[in-house]
Amino acid sequence: PHNHGSTSSGISHLDLFITIMKIKYIPTVEGMELLFSIPERIDVEVAKSYGEQLRGCVAIDTFYQDMFCFKAEYDFKITYDENGTVIFDRDNSSIEISKLDEVMSNVVTDHSVDHTIIQIFTNSVFIADKQCTMTTIPPIFHMQKNPDLWNNIRMVAGKFNIYDWQRPINFAFEWINTDKTLTVKKGTPLFYMYFNSENLNDKFSIEKAKDQSKYVSLFKRCMGSRGLIVRGTRELISRNKKMRDEESKCPYTKFKKRFGL
Repeated sequence: PHNHGSTSSGISHLDLFITIMKIKYIPTVEGMELLFSIPERIDVEVAKSYGEQLRGCVAIDTFYQDMFCFKAEYDFKITYDENGTVIFDRDNSSIEISKLDEVMSNVVTDHSVDHTIIQIFTNSVFIADKQCTMTTIPPIFHMQKNPDLWNNIRMVAGKFNIYDWQRPINFAFEWINTDKTLTVKKGTPLFYMYFNSENLNDKFSIEKAKDQSKYVSLFKRCMGSRGLIVRGTRELISRNKKMRDEESKCPYTKFKKRFGL
């Protein structure tokens, strides 16, 4: 009988079309590289926790296979006063108080919102060299292990194209009950991130960009332009995509890619 699912060498026909897309990681702030690490896959951790029957489910395996976990890189504890000011507990945090504005922001400007919104800057940018979206979701596998935190916050999830647009990824959340103190310890899973490309069979890896200057210039181009306007981000994204498409067609760029320059 013919085995239509594999070749004579035992390799699945599907495997022949699988490629590994390398997602490039760069820190946004020079001199802080030692504070941040590349997100780790969580599929092994999930597999150890789930029973054999669940581990054999294709839907579960596929969902977690290329999912990465972004963890807190420092301790912080915050409270809220009656004036609507976030109070930073320096005695129970590992962040230098003078640097607080570089890692945390109270982004509420619309008083009609139901809850205070806090944004934690990760100082991390993830970039693809071909069409690819990145999605962030709450760390659903880890949330029950930290009920004090996740019963009081609601993460603001998001998705954007990391080929078309280069920006830092941040951890934003609604603070449900500001009467309760928020405490996050270093190593706490903050969110999961996963990627999708035009090729549904693509797998993904994250690596620190070797050509830092190239990717830093992309990031600066996007954020420099965005920082000057109040609205119109979608038009900027469209322009940046066109510029990247044109740059990838440049003969010199192709030469550098071919010879690893």
